[in-house]
Amino acid sequence: MKVCDLIKLLEDQPVDMEVVVESYEEGVDPVTELKAISVSDKENREWYEGIYEENTQSKHNVLLIKSKYNRTEAETDQVGDQVSDQVERGKS
Repeated sequence: MKVCDLIKLLEDQPVDMEVVVESYEEGVDPVTELKAISVSDKENREWYEGIYEENTQSKHNVLLIKSKYNRTEAETDQVGDQVSDQVERGKS
């Protein structure tokens, strides 16, 4: 996504809406999606966790900038398992 594309998408959003990104891990990925979500403060969080958590009951609306390349831990584990299975099959 280019800056001009992002600007066009942002023009449709309220100008006073807070903008957030997903938290943790290293590296960067291209922006592929904007998603309006409701959040609340995350209590008793670990240092590596974001300060908000998604909460559909909350009235605190934010704009989440996402990337389709960002994977959840479960998805990452699943891909790792698939690769391990392929490697094991290749050894036999």
